[in-house]
Amino acid sequence: MTRERVRALFPFAALAAVATLLTAWLLASARIPRSADQAVVALMARHILEGRGHPVFYWGSTYGGTLEPHLLVPVFAAFGVTPAAFRAFYVALWAAFLGGTAAFTGRFFGRVPALLAAAFLAVPPFFLPYKMLTSDGAYASVALLGLAALWCACEALGLIAALGLVAGIGLWVTPVTLPVPALAALWLIIRPGHRPRAAVLAAGTAAGALGAMPSIVWNLRHAGTSLTAPELAPAVGAGFFANAKGLVSAALPVLFGAARPHFSGGTGLSFPGAPAVVPVLVLCLLVPAFAAALRGDRRLRLLVAVAGALVAAAVLARRLDPTEPRYLVAVYAALAPLLGVSLARALSLGRAARLAAGGAFVIFLASNLSGSVHAHRHLVDTGDAQVTGTLEPLLARLRELGVTRVFTNYWAAYRISFESGGTILAAPVALEDADRIASIQEAARAAAAPAVVLLPPRDACFRLALEETGEPFREHRSGAFVIFERLPAAVRDAVRGGGLPMPAAGYRVAWSAADVPSRLAAGSAAAGRVRATNEGPCTWTGGVRLVAAWSGPESLEAA
Repeated sequence: MTRERVRALFPFAALAAVATLLTAWLLASARIPRSADQAVVALMARHILEGRGHPVFYWGSTYGGTLEPHLLVPVFAAFGVTPAAFRAFYVALWAAFLGGTAAFTGRFFGRVPALLAAAFLAVPPFFLPYKMLTSDGAYASVALLGLAALWCACEALGLIAALGLVAGIGLWVTPVTLPVPALAALWLIIRPGHRPRAAVLAAGTAAGALGAMPSIVWNLRHAGTSLTAPELAPAVGAGFFANAKGLVSAALPVLFGAARPHFSGGTGLSFPGAPAVVPVLVLCLLVPAFAAALRGDRRLRLLVAVAGALVAAAVLARRLDPTEPRYLVAVYAALAPLLGVSLARALSLGRAARLAAGGAFVIFLASNLSGSVHAHRHLVDTGDAQVTGTLEPLLARLRELGVTRVFTNYWAAYRISFESGGTILAAPVALEDADRIASIQEAARAAAAPAVVLLPPRDACFRLALEETGEPFREHRSGAFVIFERLPAAVRDAVRGGGLPMPAAGYRVAWSAADVPSRLAAGSAAAGRVRATNEGPCTWTGGVRLVAAWSGPESLEAA
């Protein structure tokens, strides 16, 4: 390699080192969580590796293609079915996105824009590594497929079949991917003077069908169930306007590194006022690229159109969570090149423009770094809503007690099953949490003496129910986790049936009537409203059913 080549590559190597150090620090400091959804991906990969079948969609759902579990299989085959191998797999996908985006920018927009895009990716908004390194089985694929679609389009007609394949795989993984390849295909088709021939379009269509084949075959066998999944329904009416408001007030600050995911109020902001300042700063930085797109740069037009289409699609999605805008993760494939081009153009305009653009970019990167520093650390779990901290002490305690079958909440169950290497099988309490894996549920139900592992507040309620039986049981602690074992037979049967028993006080309810008709003729029907107030010490979940008997126009009593 020549000295000139080494000099040209040195800045990129330095930025790669920065990105590596930042990623290692995020992982080592527990700023990237582990979750049950990630554990399901790993358990599916183990299922495939063991030759027990090839699921098309994620267990417990009729959508969400299993591309990532299938890609994870050779990693597990080579390095073992371990949390470390799982994490390494997503680090590799993250590195592929960083390197691929910088390479894409360099190929189509030049070395200086590529270097500036790489600087942005080396110190990115925290949400980008957060979503890429967790993924939940889809979002790393969404970002990488978006980047692949842009690359195929910019390579023009020679890769239209590859673009079709990317679009098809994306449709299988999740329809969230479709705005990027759809716009890329349209961009190619309407290209002046170079429109693809019918044979080329046919090849692209055939490749798309091939990529989507798992989804197509499954839906033909199941009456198109995944296409009508309620999770994929659009937002309408008030939901649409709520999404639009949330996009501006919450999603943009998270996307641009001004706030951490799931922030509320002033918690998790990179600095006071950042949610308003940073998005405006980024939009100002993008002005030169927008101007070049308007003047006729078709590739920049494609990137701007893709970013706009992804934003529009997110606003239309009923399940948009503005404080964790996962549907927008692919926007970084367009944002990084746009920022690189914008900054390169601004830096060539003169001293004042260089100072303004350079200063704004430094502030943006500082905000990104601050957002990572202030990100939540997933060290220990204290409550029942999520389980993202380390489970090693809990697993060690369960092994010490000889516990191999457990009922617990969804967030702990599949993590225990995966992170224990399958030596402990933990199932969600079926009537209280989502149940994705039938084999684990069956194993827990078949156990002679399954344990129950709970976090506050459910542990206190369960303890009261056990004490009311008057029969002995054992209780152990591991941090905030409480392990209940040697349970009374009636309690074991109730848990196997799908619900946690509550103490008598847990069923206290007060009824009050509202808008109940004063007269109701025999055989007729009328709508009315009643209010039920939980006056007990326990949280009601799916295992609790409310039944009211109406004995008069204003008299209601619990039944």
